[in-house]
Amino acid sequence: MSEIKWIKLTTTMFDDEKIKLIESMPEKDTILIIWIKLLVLAGKANNNGYIYLSENIPYTVEMLATVFNRPLNTVRLSLETLRTFGMIEVDEKQIINISNWEKHQNIDGMKKIREQNRKRVAKHREKKKMLQESSKKTGNEEELGEYVTGENITSNGGNENVTLRNSTEEDKEEDKDKKEDKELEEDGEKNKGSSLPNSFPSDIHRKIFESKVLSEIAYKTWFENTVIRDDTKITVVAANECFKIGLRKYCKVLESALNKKIEIVVE
Repeated sequence: MSEIKWIKLTTTMFDDEKIKLIESMPEKDTILIIWIKLLVLAGKANNNGYIYLSENIPYTVEMLATVFNRPLNTVRLSLETLRTFGMIEVDEKQIINISNWEKHQNIDGMKKIREQNRKRVAKHREKKKMLQESSKKTGNEEELGEYVTGENITSNGGNENVTLRNSTEEDKEEDKDKKEDKELEEDGEKNKGSSLPNSFPSDIHRKIFESKVLSEIAYKTWFENTVIRDDTKITVVAANECFKIGLRKYCKVLESALNKKIEIVVE
């Protein structure tokens, strides 16, 4: 990962229609905190808005719950909401990407840091390779031992003094990353689980949940705390026009499952 210590947040962030919609939800504060945490992870990865533990290891929901120190179902709810609103995308490898990352961040500055970091690593590896080859030719293992511990050494000709601090830092970091990956996976396994509702606001809420046409996350995001009336037709009361748009995509499957017409209104 390239070393990024900052990300940009605009002062008009809370004027965004999607953010306003999230703020109308019961779990608004948690979802917004997780949104900020995802932005920070994308900044750390510094790869055009992609979020991953390493390029070959995407974050699972369980791993994010551990990293964010939040309940598993809360993270699931947040990701589902952000994905529904088009704020994040998930590719075929299950890697999360922040939508329109390049519109909000200083991409040129981030690319410059990434390129500087790439060159630094390449230069370090080349020096290490040259010294290892030199050590093999001379058979002087002590020189190599001094090099990898970061001490000053003298090259074969006796004139060039080479100093490199912490030359094995990359190897140590790689081992550390592997250990952290394993711990995250183990913690993720411990955090797996689901919490079904203990009660429902009304009988129609229960019917919607038990219809099984919605995921648990979709029910909790869009219906659990929404006013729903059941008469000759089902009336779902949306908090605002944005929420109404989000509810529409579930109407057809619910009408089929419940065998009843559904109307969404804003009151």
